[in-house]
Amino acid sequence: MLPMVHWDGESGTTVVATLDAPAAAVTLSDHVGVNPPSIEFADTSRIGLTGSVFGHGLLYGHEAGAVPDENNVLGQFNTFLRPNLDARTASGGLDWVAKAYVQADNGTGLSFGSGDVIRFFNRHVMAVG
Repeated sequence: MLPMVHWDGESGTTVVATLDAPAAAVTLSDHVGVNPPSIEFADTSRIGLTGSVFGHGLLYGHEAGAVPDENNVLGQFNTFLRPNLDARTASGGLDWVAKAYVQADNGTGLSFGSGDVIRFFNRHVMAVG
């Protein structure tokens, strides 16, 4: 999971402006006051956000995926974004919270039997400049 704050109610500033995925970028301000169930990024296992904290640029990335193993039951990974969890607006004393999730795509579910393994990686990368 990649949590983010679009609007900081304490300082009255925009923290994260966009979330970038290989398929498309999402501008969080396009979702003022609305709460869609999710925005899907099929076949996407890596996402990133850009923003500013105390006047400094912020880059944050999240990636998850399967580790190669012939018995690994995990396959393709997908991402989904919740751009405005509480249908807030960029005003007042409340933070506008968004979250993005990278998840294994196992279709109808996960079957696990003798000799099967679950091997995956999960990494976060951050840069402030």
